[in-house]
Amino acid sequence: MDDKGFIALHRRLIDWRWYKDNNTKAVFIHCLLRANWQDVAYKGVDLKRGQFITSLEKMQEDLGLSQKEVRTALKHLVSTGEVASKATNKYRIITVLNYDKWQVTGKQEASQGQTEGKPGATDNKEKEFKPLEEYSTQKAPSGVAKGASAKKNQFNQFQQSDYGNIEELEKKLLSN
Repeated sequence: MDDKGFIALHRRLIDWRWYKDNNTKAVFIHCLLRANWQDVAYKGVDLKRGQFITSLEKMQEDLGLSQKEVRTALKHLVSTGEVASKATNKYRIITVLNYDKWQVTGKQEASQGQTEGKPGATDNKEKEFKPLEEYSTQKAPSGVAKGASAKKNQFNQFQQSDYGNIEELEKKLLSN
């Protein structure tokens, strides 16, 4: 298994029937993390995208669950069509069914309300971040107490000054 990269975890998971069952949710997310993102051959076994080789013991060890908890969670996932599980005398092949539903390939689908062909909310370009110093002189956003911006400026002045100890700053801030 290639342990580099990431998986997508869609927000629809919150509405998923097993979301509040922590063991089943953990096993499913584990399956998404372990599943191959492309077809591979592993130890002479051809695995398709969305499949991986494991054992109940390995899943138990990886997840910190008992074998019964892993087995029950897998039964839940098999019964509702999220995964298929095939055991042999040496290993178990788990297939995340509808893997492409959970892990989109290529370009991300347009969000609801987003016009096709228009730039999305994210563009996968590297973002330039302002240095922290640029934020320290900005005004407080609306809704923040008016004095908060003044206190922030006093704090920034303290950082730049040669106050000998914190008590001097505390006196100065409390005197305003």
